[in-house]
Amino acid sequence: MKNLKIRFRYMSNTVREEIASFAVEIEDDIKIENIISRIELEWIKYSKRDFVKEKLWIQGDKTSTEKFCNDTIKNLINDNDELIVTYSEVVLPESAANIDFYLTRKGDRIDFNMFPRELNHRFTPHVSATCKGETIRITLMENPQIFGDVHFSGNNSKNEKIAMSYVRKNLSKFRHYWYKYVESQF
Repeated sequence: MKNLKIRFRYMSNTVREEIASFAVEIEDDIKIENIISRIELEWIKYSKRDFVKEKLWIQGDKTSTEKFCNDTIKNLINDNDELIVTYSEVVLPESAANIDFYLTRKGDRIDFNMFPRELNHRFTPHVSATCKGETIRITLMENPQIFGDVHFSGNNSKNEKIAMSYVRKNLSKFRHYWYKYVESQF
């Protein structure tokens, strides 16, 4: 019997963080489905979104990163003491910039991002604010407002006001980054 440590990470264009770390006991008869089920459970607890196995990548502490599949896992389990499983939603690397974040009193994290290659919104300076899996866009004009019809919903709606206030207080910083990351692309 072998004790295997698994570190589960999430990665998007703007976020890279460890979701969970846990150990599993591996017997001679490896139950890959049990490992996948545990990773899926951690993903759902973290994101509250559907799990897509095809977005998983795996890496051992002594090996390079590979696409997640049963054969790969079996080989990595035999050769490593630790596995790093990454749920990757990266789309076009270098197409996003994480500008800032704000932690609310309730512990919610609001991330502020800009997407330099987002051509359809290029002429309206704005920042995207993401919290609890929802994203809104806030204009960077004299009086920042929601850009478009999308708003945070339910309990997250209070965070929309916090995000708006944060952008207002830091407007010059966000404008600086808009010109640095977006306008400089064209």
